[in-house]
Amino acid sequence: MNKLITTVTLSTLSLAALLSSANADERGEAVARAYFSLKDPTTVRSSATMTLTDKKGATRNRSLEMYERKDSNGTASFIEFSAPADVKGTRFLNLPLDNNSTEQRIYLPALKKVRLIASSGKKGKFVGSDFTFYDMEDRDFEDYTYTYLREEKLGDRTCDVVTMTQKDPSAPYSHAEAWADTIDSFVYQLKLYDRAGGGHIKTLSVLETKIYDGCIIPVKVRMTNVADKTSTDLVLSNVDVNGKVDVKLFTLQHLEAK
Repeated sequence: MNKLITTVTLSTLSLAALLSSANADERGEAVARAYFSLKDPTTVRSSATMTLTDKKGATRNRSLEMYERKDSNGTASFIEFSAPADVKGTRFLNLPLDNNSTEQRIYLPALKKVRLIASSGKKGKFVGSDFTFYDMEDRDFEDYTYTYLREEKLGDRTCDVVTMTQKDPSAPYSHAEAWADTIDSFVYQLKLYDRAGGGHIKTLSVLETKIYDGCIIPVKVRMTNVADKTSTDLVLSNVDVNGKVDVKLFTLQHLEAK
């Protein structure tokens, strides 16, 4: 083949690849922006049951109360465990700060002490579950870059699948693959990939949602640890959206209260 023709052909292919990548990124960003633009509740109060399943199928249940409150910095959350005895009285406070960081503290009743969760410790298990402390933080559109992958069925849903690549190099996950419903734009599945090894390590599945005051609220979610072959289900009940939630719940004083 003539060298000039070869050069033009290769250049055309390269340009096509670049254009395809650019279009994929634009479409991926559009899917993600639709999700992050969904109506968020100002407050949420709920009871919850957390079920931990080990690799042999044995289960343990935990009862907890959960509170959330959104302001200009993000969404603050407070969690208190009420059962069983080995976790009763454990309290967790997640506070978004005005510098785009998040402060996390946990009260351990056995020690009668509050412990600050350092950034390096956020990849640790949240109260022995398959969720990490990092998983408990709020996320924004600007935290990721996006690439559109494909359209795919997830059960009865038709979803857009998008790669979300973390901008923060200290995040425990390098990227995630998100399944966003083409009708309501909500994300119903996340496959999480380990930064250290690069492999698929966990899957977050939204098994049930309900609409409260125009907000889609996941009322049953499952985090599956692919590597450990364990899972944690979180099921909400007595959900109250945009009701009164005392701002004092989200303070160090309340976390330390006996």
